[in-house]
Amino acid sequence: MKRGGFDLAYFGLARFIETRAIVLAGIAFLSLTGALATGLLTPILYVGTAMMLIGALVAAHHRDLKRLFVAAVVVQLGDVVMELGAADLAKGVEGYVHCLAGGLIHLVNIIPASLAMLLCIAAVASKAGTTRLDSLKGLAGRMPMIALAFIASSLALACIPPFNTWWSEYQLYVALAEAGRWDLVLIVAFSTVTLLAAMVKGFSGAFLGEPIPEAEKMREATGLAAVALVLVALCVVLGMIPDPLFNWAWRLASSLAG
Repeated sequence: MKRGGFDLAYFGLARFIETRAIVLAGIAFLSLTGALATGLLTPILYVGTAMMLIGALVAAHHRDLKRLFVAAVVVQLGDVVMELGAADLAKGVEGYVHCLAGGLIHLVNIIPASLAMLLCIAAVASKAGTTRLDSLKGLAGRMPMIALAFIASSLALACIPPFNTWWSEYQLYVALAEAGRWDLVLIVAFSTVTLLAAMVKGFSGAFLGEPIPEAEKMREATGLAAVALVLVALCVVLGMIPDPLFNWAWRLASSLAG
């Protein structure tokens, strides 16, 4: 069945993402607002650590693209929360502001990568009618632009250079290392590597290998692919030219720090 040119699977995906996004956004907003208002940033450092670790392990477990996407977003929101929480470990006002700015930058940086991947998954859902990896295979031959956008957005969400997310996650490594919290550095690194492996698994399962019989009837979702590729290109540009965004975040963090 079709609705407005898209399979009903697309709308199932939209409802799935929407409900979880609202819950995650609400939790993140309340946690961060309370932490910034009270100055109790250390607890959210460990909340962010748990989000990164659990999200990465969930991503490694799932064999469904939409659940993989949600897990990846949880990991990156955990990164944001950790960067803000790391401000409590910073020495001096400048270090405090630097951590807040890093968290704000990462929050902005994950938006284009997340939207690009969401568009790719929507394209797969609308054409194949499913996002389960055990029902997908070899889609790259029929949807090469979506395949390219998917692997690029996967690398961006896993914070691999030269994408913008790598630069902002690097600020977290610096903050934790300067505070001597090498245990948390290792957890962040483990979460990132685990998420990267899960993303590669998702790409390989859906786009590589012998095409499923239904793939012969599929066509490229050109509009979605074009927008996704533009968003991926934006990730690269922001990664290569980070100063304008960093300067904005520094000013905002300075005002929040008082």
